[in-house]
Amino acid sequence: MWRHLRPFVPRWWIVALFLLATAVSLAVEFLLLRYAVGTESDPSIARCGVLGVAGVVYGITRVFRFHPVFRPEYRRWLLATPWTARDPLPLGPVHLVWQDVVIFVLLVAFGYGSPSGTAWLAPAFAVAAYLATLCAALAMTGTHHYAYAIVFGLGLALRLVEWPEWSGLALAATTAIAWPGVRRSLRALPWYSDRDPYGWAKGISLVESAAGQDRLEGMRRRRVGWPFSLVENTDVGPKVPLKHGLLLSVLVGWLVYVVVALGADELRPRDGLWWVFFFACAAALIRVGLYAINHAPPISLAGRLATGRLIIPGYDRVFVAPLAAAVAGVALDWILARQGIVLEYSVPLAFTVILLINLITGPTLGKWRLTGNHRIAPLMGGAEYIEV
Repeated sequence: MWRHLRPFVPRWWIVALFLLATAVSLAVEFLLLRYAVGTESDPSIARCGVLGVAGVVYGITRVFRFHPVFRPEYRRWLLATPWTARDPLPLGPVHLVWQDVVIFVLLVAFGYGSPSGTAWLAPAFAVAAYLATLCAALAMTGTHHYAYAIVFGLGLALRLVEWPEWSGLALAATTAIAWPGVRRSLRALPWYSDRDPYGWAKGISLVESAAGQDRLEGMRRRRVGWPFSLVENTDVGPKVPLKHGLLLSVLVGWLVYVVVALGADELRPRDGLWWVFFFACAAALIRVGLYAINHAPPISLAGRLATGRLIIPGYDRVFVAPLAAAVAGVALDWILARQGIVLEYSVPLAFTVILLINLITGPTLGKWRLTGNHRIAPLMGGAEYIEV
């Protein structure tokens, strides 16, 4: 049995740290039970914290150790062999198997007898961390729809945390949904996909493929200096398709709803408007920063006042989408609050609208940098030169 279980056991130093932390927490629990009689604090809280951290570490390392996207040498070896997605992975499966159940049972055993009765949190944290890390792996390999489903499932499990049985059922259902996503991501190996809207799979292809290696080598050798280095590459930024922009916005709204619903009893109605306002400002700053970095307006503010050109349409169009998103989000939250819509519904809707407008409204980053009415300016007042 140990031969089948050994590949799933974390590294020895992780196990040693876990045993040491558990021993210390048990010693603290014993001292509190013996000498702190009459206190209302739970003496087993330290042990539960150690088990929770251990579950999170196991869940993260479980994906990092077995998914080829996080192991470049393993991925290159698979590409050099006749291995296909129909065959089992040589180092072990990415999806959860019976060996993981054994690890979960051991974690529960370490928490057995705790007065708080929260020993089950360790495997719950492990599965949640596993799913979150797997979500990143699926997104990096172009399997975005399953990644979206995992995020939704994790939010549902968090929303149902007050009902542990239903929360565990949501985690189990999300794990079952993730399994075909793992198979699909492995079938897509080597992940040199042009359907990746965020450029993650394209980044893997640059590292792994021969054409990508030639391109990287050419980029290293071809240093044309400032400002030509800013315009030599036409692949200046990813374009977020409408479908992905809508799904991302809805998922963010869903997660905001989960967080707000859990703390709705402690929130005041006016807090929602401030949250929406600050989120709109942050989204606007990020979007304008991405567009305006190294691309300054053609004339300064003093030049606009002197020439009477207060608005330069070719440049100022980058401010339209962030401003429209901020106005729409704040106005929507204010209107819904006036209509008596509770905070846990109005705030997520406003967040969704703000993010959706910022993601899908033009101009695209590539079009802006190639056709915008701007001047290329060095970042932080410095410029890059080459010696000839």
